[in-house]
Amino acid sequence: MGPPVRVALLGGGTFARSAYLPLLTPGQTDRTLIGIWSRTRESAESAAGEAGGVPSWHGEEGLQEVLARPDVDAVIVVVAAQATLQIVRQALAAGKVVLSEKPAGPTVAAVKEVLDWMQASGIPAARWSVQENYRGESGLVMAAELARSGALGRLVKADLVAELPMNPGSRYYASAWRRQLPGSFLLEGGVHFVAALRLVCAATGAGEPGRVSALLTRGSEGVPGPDTLVGWARFDGGVPAGVSITQAGAIPRLCVTLVGTQGTIEAKRGQWGAWTAAPANSYTLHAESSGDVPASVDQRVLPFDGVGTQVGAFVAHAAALRDGRDAELDASLSVQEAARDLALMEALLRSGERQGEAVDVERLA
Repeated sequence: MGPPVRVALLGGGTFARSAYLPLLTPGQTDRTLIGIWSRTRESAESAAGEAGGVPSWHGEEGLQEVLARPDVDAVIVVVAAQATLQIVRQALAAGKVVLSEKPAGPTVAAVKEVLDWMQASGIPAARWSVQENYRGESGLVMAAELARSGALGRLVKADLVAELPMNPGSRYYASAWRRQLPGSFLLEGGVHFVAALRLVCAATGAGEPGRVSALLTRGSEGVPGPDTLVGWARFDGGVPAGVSITQAGAIPRLCVTLVGTQGTIEAKRGQWGAWTAAPANSYTLHAESSGDVPASVDQRVLPFDGVGTQVGAFVAHAAALRDGRDAELDASLSVQEAARDLALMEALLRSGERQGEAVDVERLA
């Protein structure tokens, strides 16, 4: 193993502190935190204090200073989606390896502009990754592996159910950028959930969702616009998937189910309907198969660990790029995959705005 990857954290908000700082604190052998930048001095200095007093920078001048530092190999961008892509471009232009938080951008069109700019500028696509932790969650990855094994037989249908309480008790409730995002909380959280659906369905060979329909409604007066979406997506192979997402629920729950001719796989996060022995904030995975194969039941409890898994994969990737080694990007970190999640949510929201009219999902290369 070579020297640690030297990382700067760009962002000092709630999620940057709670999810990323614990992964960048002293004691890691493969990474070291050089410092933290944030838009305001107060945010930057507060986050840097939580990280043990590392250097901090703020404002546009501070951003340029940290990006110019030769002792920064990689940056992790955890800012408002509306500001993400401009910072990603600046970091890439400065020669840094970049990991940005989902969503990949505020719109698919904006993400495509950056990808086109990278190609025109000769910047390798592998230098930009997007952290979508649901593609790295052990419970969902294991569900995909079981699906890939053929234990389901032929996939008949899939279902996604996601329920969250977006109320004043949530640490994200007052988030201005989430409220101002096209699609607001539904889009910002929805990309997580459809990433899970796409991950497990792809493992069966179902292809990509090509056409969707949805209805939108509003269950809470405290959020802007609709907070509930119910609809369907039809995958390339003809398999239908139910899609039900609300942020007006009372109990957090995520459930992804695959039903095949020879079995069923269900990955669930949340305590309602989960095993009573399962730790909070973990996944329960239940798989049963029968028919032409010996009947079997597989039950597991797996951790909620996607952010840590993906940051570890990114650090290994950044080290390989720095050292000139083979640096094929982990597919779970692909910008294209994150853009496809965004495209699916945009299509579902567009259909809802048209009262359930079936619409095509934008295809990305």
